[in-house]
Amino acid sequence: MKIKNRLSFVVGFMGFLGLIIISYAFYLQIVLGPRYAKKAKKMHEERIELLPKRGGIFDRFLRPLIVEERRRSVYILPQYLKKIPRAVKILNKYGLGTEGEIAKKIRSHKKFFWLKRKINMKTAERLEKDIKKSYLSNAIGFVDEAKRHYPYADTLASVLGFVGSEHKGMYGIEYEYDKLLKGKSGWALYLKNPLGVGYPFPAYPEELPENGKNVFLTIDMDIQKIIYEELSKGVLEWKAKIGYVVVLNPRSGEILGIVDYPDFDPEHFKRYNEERYKLGAISNEFEPGSVFKPLIGASVLEERLAQLTETIPTGPVFIIGKRRIKDVHATDRLSFADVFIHSSNIGAARLALRLGAKNFHNYAVLCGLGSITGISLPGEANGKLMSEGKLTELTLANNGFGQGIALTALQLAQMYTVFANNGVLLRPFIVRGTGVNGIDKERKSFSRRVFSEHVAKVMSEILMDVVEKGTAKGARIKGVEICGKTGTAQKPIRNIGYSSAHLVDSFVGYFPKDSAEILIVVVIEEPNPPAYASQVSVPVFKRIAERILLLPYYRRLKNDL
Repeated sequence: MKIKNRLSFVVGFMGFLGLIIISYAFYLQIVLGPRYAKKAKKMHEERIELLPKRGGIFDRFLRPLIVEERRRSVYILPQYLKKIPRAVKILNKYGLGTEGEIAKKIRSHKKFFWLKRKINMKTAERLEKDIKKSYLSNAIGFVDEAKRHYPYADTLASVLGFVGSEHKGMYGIEYEYDKLLKGKSGWALYLKNPLGVGYPFPAYPEELPENGKNVFLTIDMDIQKIIYEELSKGVLEWKAKIGYVVVLNPRSGEILGIVDYPDFDPEHFKRYNEERYKLGAISNEFEPGSVFKPLIGASVLEERLAQLTETIPTGPVFIIGKRRIKDVHATDRLSFADVFIHSSNIGAARLALRLGAKNFHNYAVLCGLGSITGISLPGEANGKLMSEGKLTELTLANNGFGQGIALTALQLAQMYTVFANNGVLLRPFIVRGTGVNGIDKERKSFSRRVFSEHVAKVMSEILMDVVEKGTAKGARIKGVEICGKTGTAQKPIRNIGYSSAHLVDSFVGYFPKDSAEILIVVVIEEPNPPAYASQVSVPVFKRIAERILLLPYYRRLKNDL
């Protein structure tokens, strides 16, 4: 009996023990199973970011404006990095940061992060060998991507902008179209082998990256190079502060070239002040001076407040309140056309007063003053235009010859499209469209009629006479009917007033007169010594126009007979 009882006890105990083991196994596998499976999966899998290819940027003839070089980026999985001091020394050896910076980044992240983007391939290959030798490949990995280069350097810098170290577009087209250009990152699950090294596994899910879209510009790179070279010559020759040139097609609104000098080199952008990154032709405002006068002439003709056959009293001085308005070459009277051909401040002021505050403000707004053009570039300025209610007799007279208002070089180009395009204003644009394999959708310019076709043609005839026998004779080119207007404006200096030592010289010209395809704005600030636009901006215009007319596509605009 004793033996039988002992045997029953042992059997019962073993049964009880077995039940406990089975219950615990059930608890581990069924209750805790999903949790441990998740942990095991994390130990053997790693989610890796897949980088998209950034879209390209092209000129109007589909010539690439960006060049990409193969580079390699370094990422770290800190959860698998056991030899932090060793890793820090190796990474520091290859210039990826100071030991303190690297160690801080590793300890401040729990999962995947990029340590350094786009290091050159030779450095990356040597680094990768050292990582493998030190058995750190389970925690430090590499992904190939591209680094953007800008072969046209400062010729196109402010237009394109650049891509910063974090793969983000900075300034210019790179910034404005960053979302389209950068595409969308994907991901992949890497299977980790017993040594902790990850590799892609076909059966694992992944989401491929979406490459960025290309951006197609209206820029003609041949024209862009010409205007940069000629503007730089003009600015350096006159020891000027800065200059801007805009070239556009006044019948389509397409910008063929736009540039500042000096600009910056996007390959070494850190060497420059951030102000240099902005495109001055759209962000820097200036008082236009006499290039503004044709707007007054067209407005009074449109409102039938002046006759082409009448003469305007212009001399010797026009007094409004305490202000004395004078002309460079005083005459008693000038014909309506001669007010603009010989650029009379008094004549323009008298016509502005005839026009009145309401009409003046309405036509100025219709021509785009006081608001941005909406070009697809960051940093555009509004310009300055007084509201109708603030226009006194004195300010209206001053505005008549371009003093007391402000605009940008691009706004000035936009304003002149009304004369070159038979009275219809065209809003300039620089991006034709976007797409992956081609242009998805062509963009067209916004337009509105400002003046009648008759008035616009009358003003074009007058502006051609400005070039043929007026202040812009230096812009004449044989075989081409050129219309244009000079402007020499004094800059307002705080606590001093308008200074004859600080000038803004400008010239706007378009051709051919009856079917204009080229409109050029040249603005040069603070030439040293101070000089008239006929000496400073007009020669730059002429050199640009002559070189454009030598390009195969534009030779047809010149009559060589």
